[in-house]
Amino acid sequence: MFAMLMLAVGMSSCSSDNDEIESFDDNPSEDIYSNDSINSVIGTWQLLNYSGGFSGQNVDVNPGEITLTFTKDGIVKVLNKGKETFLFPTGTFNYYFRTIDRSIFTGEKDTALYIDGGNIHLLHFTYGEGMLYLAEECFDGFCYALRKIG
Repeated sequence: MFAMLMLAVGMSSCSSDNDEIESFDDNPSEDIYSNDSINSVIGTWQLLNYSGGFSGQNVDVNPGEITLTFTKDGIVKVLNKGKETFLFPTGTFNYYFRTIDRSIFTGEKDTALYIDGGNIHLLHFTYGEGMLYLAEECFDGFCYALRKIG
């Protein structure tokens, strides 16, 4: 019974019908973003660490185990050689930059990275010294640290 309750709470806490967390138009052609956002994400990134979630995990990932390659034509190719397939499953997905009404990180209108497929969709993103930091736009979401390798 307790496990079912925890599962229900965990599944509902990232629900996209909570307009306090996020709101976006499903038409990517109407999204507003800068060319700097596109240029900054293009390339190959390896996942180094993920943390957060309902249970407060903090997991280092073997370098090269999970890579994401973003192309300038809106495609992200994910290669996952590890067991953590729930994070980023191997595959080819579309990605967009979406304007959201209110980010949980800034409290204001912001731009988020949207990956169409896999298990991770709406992500707050920041860059710094060859690193890409992604964080799910939900209160019990995960944060990801990736290093640029190409």
